[in-house]
Amino acid sequence: MHTFRLNVLLDLALKSDEIVELIEYFDLSVVYDFDRLNEGTADRYWVSAYEAGFQLGFNDKQVLKTVFAYVAPRDGFSPVDPEIVNVPFYPSAAEAQRAIASAGVSYTTGGPGHHWIKAQLPEYATHYEFNAQGDLTLVTIAASDA
Repeated sequence: MHTFRLNVLLDLALKSDEIVELIEYFDLSVVYDFDRLNEGTADRYWVSAYEAGFQLGFNDKQVLKTVFAYVAPRDGFSPVDPEIVNVPFYPSAAEAQRAIASAGVSYTTGGPGHHWIKAQLPEYATHYEFNAQGDLTLVTIAASDA
């Protein structure tokens, strides 16, 4: 089995060898999301791997800027294999905050009542979303300029 690392694919072109290999490996389609209502929003391209538990978001220049990794089933996505995401998964927001702070990484949190923490690494940002019970449900990785 081929091992992909989603976090290292950020900033690659949709037609790059690495992205094309991933699309072919998982037998995925690219969805073109254009400004149908002429509201001035930028076009986007999406690659959704429902069974593998992730979605890739490309900007109007067809460059990968966002990876959504579904830790818990949601919106038709199965849980992702953490290995393919290649960022730490934390069992709770408190544990995420401790680990990120101890690594000296800059971060922000949703504050009381909000269950998320965002770590800003030099290469990209990682946003961790937790449900009301404190379980990790979604990890979003975004390019620094996303």
